Amino acid sequence: MKKSIIAGFSPASVVMFSALAILPNEGVATLNRGIVKALEATVQVGITGSNGSGVFVSNDGYLLTAKHVLVGETGDLVNPGQVKIRHPLADTTEFVYVSENSDYALLKIKAKRTEQGIGNFKCASVSSNTALSGEPIWILGVSEDSGKLAPLANAGNILNIRFDQMESLDGATEESLLEEQKAAVAYVRRLDEQGELLIVSGTSDNGMSGGPMVNRFGEVIAINSFNNAPADQAVTKEATQTVGMRVEKLLRRLPQSVHFNCP
Repeated sequence: MKKSIIAGFSPASVVMFSALAILPNEGVATLNRGIVKALEATVQVGITGSNGSGVFVSNDGYLLTAKHVLVGETGDLVNPGQVKIRHPLADTTEFVYVSENSDYALLKIKAKRTEQGIGNFKCASVSSNTALSGEPIWILGVSEDSGKLAPLANAGNILNIRFDQMESLDGATEESLLEEQKAAVAYVRRLDEQGELLIVSGTSDNGMSGGPMVNRFGEVIAINSFNNAPADQAVTKEATQTVGMRVEKLLRRLPQSVHFNCP
């Protein structure tokens, strides 16, 4: 992903990017089978000039990511044909749902035919329960900082705080923000008021935007959106918290024809 915190923001295009902030990742040997399964379902999602992450939530190719991962340098959503899913079975991409006012996107990836027939994707289950404060969380994604293309897991906990209470906003004032940065802050505050945000301890590496946040069972409860403050000038502390978009809110907006089959 691009190396800015929320860059190129406009209320119409809703362009958001993760900051560079690294937390030592969890070793796979310390993770339970559910979280390892979610790691296996996490892939890199690329467009020209930048990369993010996504997670398969059905074996027939439904993939969740963040909307901003699909936004090009012009600030516009790219065409499905410009999206590269870095998975050996991935063929063509279809946009099923892209939120106008939030950082959600659901894609459908057609699998290539193999000698055994149409391939199936490894997938992670989506949680039907509300995530609660204090619960452990793992932030998954394909980190560009690690020098590898394998997905990583950063551990943390769900925090009982609002957006304005994030550490990186400590000491920031309205006067310290440019007009476009004020718009970005106002946008995120509105999402917070609507209950869309899940704020957790721990950080996401460069390239992990759009990857899943999973609970201790490896179930997807949020999509990684950004960390740090929404303006470089507002940052007074190193980012140690990350913001995700709650999937429970997304599920209510999807077409009724969408079903996630992940055995």
